[in-house]
Amino acid sequence: MNEDLNLKANQEIENALKDFEENKTNIQEPKISSEIDVLKSQKIEINRDSDMSGMVKFIIKHSNGIIKEQKQAEYLLIVLIITMFLISFYLFFK
Repeated sequence: MNEDLNLKANQEIENALKDFEENKTNIQEPKISSEIDVLKSQKIEINRDSDMSGMVKFIIKHSNGIIKEQKQAEYLLIVLIITMFLISFYLFFK
């Protein structure tokens, strides 16, 4: 560092350094458990007494948050069924 530089002459720099030193001791490390709690709270809760089928519950639970509603899961199931039928018809008539 430059020895000729006088930081004490500039009051604004001196105040900033003082604030930095005070805040440096107040900084706390983030707890890993609190981050895990946040991630768990973001999971979608599925009520066991709901009128959803088991397949819909399975899709919502294992979609990693991509599918959030029952209607989206039902549309995905319909697309999967149509795709499986098309593949079956193609293989059967080939």
